[in-house]
Amino acid sequence: MTTQSVESTNQSVSVAVVEAIAAATDQSPLEVEPLYHTIDPEALNMLFHNVGSQSQARGRITFVHCGYEVTVEATGDVTVTE
Repeated sequence: MTTQSVESTNQSVSVAVVEAIAAATDQSPLEVEPLYHTIDPEALNMLFHNVGSQSQARGRITFVHCGYEVTVEATGDVTVTE
């Protein structure tokens, strides 16, 4: 399992997802299948544009990309599991 926090990296959720998958698969982010093959990256960014521990937003989204289950939390945590 790999977990990355969007708040600590100060990047978009879609970039954090790709980087978390890259870390879990020991690949470069450029080698990860494009996220848009599974989910609309812009929509994902809009859903979680105010993430972080200070956010009042609640909820999460889970989807499968590159054979990994990806969960994005309103807290800004991105978790990748096999």
